[in-house]
Amino acid sequence: MLLAKDKGTNTVRLYSIGKDAGNFKHLGCSQKEAGENVFREISIFSDFEIVDFSASAKYAIVIIGGEKHKGKYVHSLPDGSEATGLLHFFKKEGKWTFISEDKLDEAEKAGTLPDISFAIKAPLKDMQTVLDDKNALPDLAELNVAANFDASVKDGSHPDVKSSISSKVIQGARYFTFTKINGDDIKLNLSLDEVRNQIHQHDVNPQVYFRLNRAL
Repeated sequence: MLLAKDKGTNTVRLYSIGKDAGNFKHLGCSQKEAGENVFREISIFSDFEIVDFSASAKYAIVIIGGEKHKGKYVHSLPDGSEATGLLHFFKKEGKWTFISEDKLDEAEKAGTLPDISFAIKAPLKDMQTVLDDKNALPDLAELNVAANFDASVKDGSHPDVKSSISSKVIQGARYFTFTKINGDDIKLNLSLDEVRNQIHQHDVNPQVYFRLNRAL
C-alpha cells in the first residue's frame, strides 16, 4: 500500500500495489481490476482523512480520522429546521414528512410511520436536492405495493430475518440496506437498537436504510 499527496489539491490518497486477480479483496478493488493493473487508488477512502495504515500478506488495516463533533448528527431539513439523531422520512399525502429521533418513540406508539419508510443516521449534504431528484431514491409507494407485506403480522416481528450483527431474529422494525465492502454488495438487516444506539463497522459508509414495520 502507498499514501500519496496530490500537490495541486493537497489531498492524500491511498493506493494498493499488486497484480493478482485471486487476491482482489485484499487489494481493495474488483477482481477484473486486480488482474489488469498493478497500481490503483482505493477510492472508498478518497473522502476521508487517512491517519495511518498497515498492510501484510494476509490483511490490510486503514485508520481514518473521525468526525470532530459531540453527540449525534444534526440534519438540516428542507424547511430550514434541524433534526438530531436517527431521522425517518416518508411521503404523506404527497408531501415529505420527517420524524426526528426524539419523536420516534411517540410516532411508533401512535402508528404514524407507514409500513415502509427511509431512515438515515448521517445527514445528506443537500436533502432538498436529493428529495427532488426522482432517480435518487426509490418510490416508497411503489415499493409498498411490490413488498406485499404480510397482513397477518401486526407486532412487527420478522421471524425469517436475522440481524447481520447479532444473528438474532429481528423483533420490532427491520432496517434493511445494501453496502459495499471491497466492491461486493453486502445485505444489511439490523434492528432499531442496532441502528439507533450502536456504532458498528458499517457506519464508516453512511447508509440510507429502508425501515420495514412488518414482515414481507
